[in-house]
Amino acid sequence: MKVHPLFLWLSLLTNTVAAELWSLEALQQAPEGWEIELKVEGELNGDKRSDFALILQKKDKTLIKKDEWGEENFNPRRLVVFLSEQDGYRQALQTRDGFLPSASTPDSHCLEDPLADGSLTIRKSQLYVSLHYFHSCGSWWTTNATYQIRYKNAKFELIGKESQSLHRASLMEEHSSVNYLTNKEKFTTGINQSASEEHRPETKWRTLAKAEQPLTLDVSKLKELP
Repeated sequence: MKVHPLFLWLSLLTNTVAAELWSLEALQQAPEGWEIELKVEGELNGDKRSDFALILQKKDKTLIKKDEWGEENFNPRRLVVFLSEQDGYRQALQTRDGFLPSASTPDSHCLEDPLADGSLTIRKSQLYVSLHYFHSCGSWWTTNATYQIRYKNAKFELIGKESQSLHRASLMEEHSSVNYLTNKEKFTTGINQSASEEHRPETKWRTLAKAEQPLTLDVSKLKELP
């Protein structure tokens, strides 16, 4: 049974996952006090039907600050996923506030918004969240990090992370590839694509701290992207 969009969005605002089915029309509307920043469509659970993933941002004027750094937006964001069923869409995931970074962070006023167009994609039945960390002051490093998420056993699991960091002065790079299913990380330093005499890659493998498996995006478990 489909119910009114307002009731369904109220379940989101209280950090619960609604069991009722959503209409396609309801997915086009943000709940009051929120806005849809990004929305992508693609198949996520193997049934060959299009699903939807959205990133929502709260619109609270009290969380937008103006100071010597300019305007900073500390409103929280949430990742929400809807899976297609025969008669509508079922909300299968919503993350808690703080899971995704806000546009601004109080710890680094020079850090630009990590989220941009193209930060949310669906490829080969898996969901990808990409974040770009660029400091306009205080750090020469810029980092691109992409998180790989799959749907399995009625849960969304974080299974991988690929990141590339570039020092904008020396042009040295560091690459990291993390497998959260095995708790292993491949870490490569000494990369310099612009100066062959300085290009001396060195790769090491690390074992991460033991984490609960699987690493699900449940609101009670994974509080923020690692």
